[in-house]
Amino acid sequence: MLKEGDQLPNEDVYEGSVENKFSIHQLFENKKGILLGFQGAFTPICSKHHLPSYIDRLNQLKEKGFDYVVCVMVNDPFVTSEWEKVYNLPSNIRLIADPRATFTKAIGMDQEFSELGLRSKEYAMIIDNNRVKKLLIEPDPKYTSISLAESVFTYL
Repeated sequence: MLKEGDQLPNEDVYEGSVENKFSIHQLFENKKGILLGFQGAFTPICSKHHLPSYIDRLNQLKEKGFDYVVCVMVNDPFVTSEWEKVYNLPSNIRLIADPRATFTKAIGMDQEFSELGLRSKEYAMIIDNNRVKKLLIEPDPKYTSISLAESVFTYL
């Protein structure tokens, strides 16, 4: 499992379509950001709590020198694209698809849900130039607390 101080694995992910494939390193090369793991687009916890907590604090993140918030989920890029449209997200919040869970498995955040299949654990990472500065993993998949923006801000 990935830990603080480690470099992110250089796995391919997608944004918006299957044609828009790139490596996770491209997102964080010489950049500072928050990397979030979501159980999936349109899931109640992610839709009502996780994502909105970062939308509400986006200006504060910019003031602290963060380039963007990247949300990774085990979904196809068409689903993440539709979810992005629902929220009309600014360009510095990016919804990234990991349809085969290659990135999610590489960082050890994959979790099998009996009803949903393979998904990501809920987590938040503070990333600086592809290196994990802080890692917060939710202990219970039914609740989100330590990976919400309010918690992450205590480490900035």
